Amino acid sequence: MSDPNHPILTEPWTYRVTEVVFRCGASQPEAELDLTLSREGSVVTLRFVGVSGLEIENGFPWLGSGMQILDASSHGMETTRIRVSSFEQDPAIRFWAQKVSIVAQPSDSGDAGLRLRLAPAPWLGAPDPNRSAS
Repeated sequence: MSDPNHPILTEPWTYRVTEVVFRCGASQPEAELDLTLSREGSVVTLRFVGVSGLEIENGFPWLGSGMQILDASSHGMETTRIRVSSFEQDPAIRFWAQKVSIVAQPSDSGDAGLRLRLAPAPWLGAPDPNRSAS
């Protein structure tokens, strides 16, 4: 039996991914991923919490990549209730999450192309991009 579509967003495959922001670290016990999508002038940002198994394939994003957001709650696992994947063979983003919510719906798409931001892991000694060098 295949998982049904999650009701958070109708036809996610018709949207274009414009930003992916992934956050995790010692001060944030659950990994979060914000996925900003645009379609015909409307923008929506989905926040996925409890992200695991993140895969971003070479060549992503691909317009018409067949992105799907599935309700995997029937699997009976509390930590993986949502599955983001693709039903196409094009490069895609794939991951599991515990929950998802809409966090923003700005009226202006500000079409600046894809921006992938990954928060540095503080325990690796990575520089903080939000702090200026002294």
